[in-house]
Amino acid sequence: MSALLACILACNPNCPVPEQMAGHLLVIEKQHKVPAPVMASLIFEESRWRPRCRGAAGEVGLCQIHPCHSPPKGWTAQMDWAAAHLRELWCRYGSLEVALAAYNGGPKGRKKAVCKRYARRILRRAEDGNH
Repeated sequence: MSALLACILACNPNCPVPEQMAGHLLVIEKQHKVPAPVMASLIFEESRWRPRCRGAAGEVGLCQIHPCHSPPKGWTAQMDWAAAHLRELWCRYGSLEVALAAYNGGPKGRKKAVCKRYARRILRRAEDGNH
């Protein structure tokens, strides 16, 4: 957990509850079977660990959940939603890399070059421990 915590604090020294966020990544790994480093890398990519982050298309929170999905309130609920969604995509497509591309760009996005690059960035960062 210390490596996850260090990454969160390095990215966002003003993060309100970094210890709890790092701990919740381990809960997600057990409950949703999504590796904590992958989830941490996804959150880094989406929001740089800023819970109140807003995207250009209206996405909100740590995991940049689009408004059409009725984003849950609170960072733990958002992390859980994102992990469950990523796990469902992983089961559907049979590949974590393809699931990450679909997370980024929707079902059609999994075939787009920009979404494939997004997925590779997340997996590389997770492997390197730079989340």
